[in-house]
Amino acid sequence: MTDRPLPPEAPSASAPEPTPASGPLAPEAAPSRQRRPWTFLGRIARALREQNWAAVAVELVIVVLGIVIGFQVTAWGQQRANRTQELAYLRQLAADLAETERLADQSTADNASGDRALTRLIQASYARRLAPRDSVLRWFRRSTALSEAVPVLGTAEALVTTGDLVLLRDDSLRSAVTAYVEASRRLLDQQGDLRALWFESHERMRRLDDRLRDHRA
Repeated sequence: MTDRPLPPEAPSASAPEPTPASGPLAPEAAPSRQRRPWTFLGRIARALREQNWAAVAVELVIVVLGIVIGFQVTAWGQQRANRTQELAYLRQLAADLAETERLADQSTADNASGDRALTRLIQASYARRLAPRDSVLRWFRRSTALSEAVPVLGTAEALVTTGDLVLLRDDSLRSAVTAYVEASRRLLDQQGDLRALWFESHERMRRLDDRLRDHRA
């Protein structure tokens, strides 16, 4: 018997190899991270839970420093406002004093004319010869003129009554303002008494002048 060649074996049917799916691979899930709390109380609570006393101390120090700095900024702003108001008061005080000085000079000049007329009237009363009637009447009218110097106290009184006197940092200046207001008030009271006396004397002299006119007529 002759050996026959064996027929080639048929390839065995096997399952096809899987092909990789098309498209990008899904990213791996990142490990979860705890979010840091943004509020102060949240950070303190977390530090307390973790018993992280250093973090608690740092947070408290930051808060205290913030409060102190806030107070300092507020105080600095208030001091700056006080200095601005102090300068405004000082300028107004200087203006009031200058106006008071001007009124006093004007009153002195006006009263000097009346004093000269009164002097002429007194001299005429002692003279041997009678002075002209028109001159006597003119001297009399001028001698009865009265000009009062009223101090300007608006700013000084406002400082005393409102308590803003503490804005003036100079102790001697505060004392001077208080003394000036008190002295000016006493002067105004005295001027009121002198004014009443002047009006009474003026009325008597006016009646005397009327009698002289009637007698000479």
